[in-house]
Amino acid sequence: MPLQSWTNVISVDDHLIEHPLARRDRRPRDEARERLAAEIESESAALAALGSAARARADVQLRQRRLSALKIALSRL
Repeated sequence: MPLQSWTNVISVDDHLIEHPLARRDRRPRDEARERLAAEIESESAALAALGSAARARADVQLRQRRLSALKIALSRL
């Protein structure tokens, strides 16, 4: 049956009517993801700045472990 001229098609993903607090429970998780992503970027930049010659140094190994832990934490959110 063809659509009538007075009908409107609305996608169910448009969320035309949504309670203002509907996404409130997701906000802390999104903020945590953003924080972790920023920390990962910072650690990656710090490791890149140290270069490959310093791979045996303890601070580089510590940063690598921290970066791995941050990536795992981000994947679990």
